[in-house]
Amino acid sequence: MSKTRNFLLGIAAGAAIALGGLLNIIVKTYLTGDVAIIGKLLGSALFPVGLCLVCFLGFNLFTGKIGYLLDKKNEKYPLTLLIMYAGNFVGAVLFGAICYLIFKNVPDIYATAKTIAVNKTSTLNTAEGIFTNLGGALLCGVLVYTAVFFFKKFKHPVLKVIGILIPIALFVYLGFDHCVANMFYFAFALEDLSPWLILNLVLATLGNSLGAIVVNEFTRVAK
Repeated sequence: MSKTRNFLLGIAAGAAIALGGLLNIIVKTYLTGDVAIIGKLLGSALFPVGLCLVCFLGFNLFTGKIGYLLDKKNEKYPLTLLIMYAGNFVGAVLFGAICYLIFKNVPDIYATAKTIAVNKTSTLNTAEGIFTNLGGALLCGVLVYTAVFFFKKFKHPVLKVIGILIPIALFVYLGFDHCVANMFYFAFALEDLSPWLILNLVLATLGNSLGAIVVNEFTRVAK
């Protein structure tokens, strides 16, 4: 695959994940109060739309590919991943910036996006918060790898969707950090960016990567 094609498919993947994030935000915005738990559940269940688009349309998502790093004998694969990550960043941030321009005058939706973004960085000024974020990101990597594994393993489209839905909805519900989703959330909350966002993205990227790589190695050794 050419570098340009890889980058463009990375942009598409970043935008797809951002779409899932937007659906999550909209549902959480309007299902509040006594039905807030339903909003959280439904938002988590809609977020996987993004990974479904990635998997069924063949987009290039860093967190879906990083798990196979140690399997690849091609010395160019790390560069492929880096280009993919850059594409994901562009796609997610552009989608987030567009959402900011569209929804900045819709107070309820923007407030939800801001709350999610702020919560991602609010505890990073302590060692405990850093380890909590990293641990959540690692578990997110495990769950994303699991979703991609099920997509590849199952033959029937319905089973493929279910295989993606359950692990992805779980990490969203539990509030684990996904580096590409966070790129979108931070771009959406443009007026309330935290100086801790770089650390969050570093931790999320590292945790997502380690989680996926570890579970891939475990399944490979267990065969």
